[in-house]
Amino acid sequence: MKTGLPVIVEIVKKEFHQISRDKRMLAVSFMAPLLQVLLLGYAATTDIKDTTVVVCDMDKTAVSRDYVKRFTTSQYFIQKYSVDVPEAVNGYIEQGKATVALVVPRGFGNKVLSNESVQVQIIMDGTDANTANILLGYANLINGQYSQSILASYVRQGMRTGRVLPEPRVWFNPDLLSSNFMVPGVVALVLMIITMTLTSL
Repeated sequence: MKTGLPVIVEIVKKEFHQISRDKRMLAVSFMAPLLQVLLLGYAATTDIKDTTVVVCDMDKTAVSRDYVKRFTTSQYFIQKYSVDVPEAVNGYIEQGKATVALVVPRGFGNKVLSNESVQVQIIMDGTDANTANILLGYANLINGQYSQSILASYVRQGMRTGRVLPEPRVWFNPDLLSSNFMVPGVVALVLMIITMTLTSL
């Protein structure tokens, strides 16, 4: 009686022979994986666009509005809500209405124009660590571009200016551990696969 590797080889041969006899199974075996690769290759992208943002602009100056506009006119963020006090953004993040909150402090414009650094608070929903990391990268990119633009403008005029320093905060998953959102998804996937496998058996 054959055991070990020879048995596995025979089983593999038998399965390939069975698939070749069933034309429908042959199509499913090759076409389905090909379609999945094509669809997931284009659909499962890490690019994130039109993320909902709640803005709290306490400065309400032309400088602060220009700074907020850099975020809301980009392809990454879209402003749907506006509040007057920082505490008001909590409800939008907690209820899932907004993924990002941008809080511009009072005196933002004066500090930027008077060569002082100013901190801007950026609050992220960290439920999905991967999304939060990507959005933080977008926010830092926009912030860096804005800082460079105002610096270049005042250097051309022979003046000096301050910098804008973001102050990121991540809620619900402050350590940005991917396991916090990957494990539940993997459990659901495993349950689905097991259910289909048991049904086919």
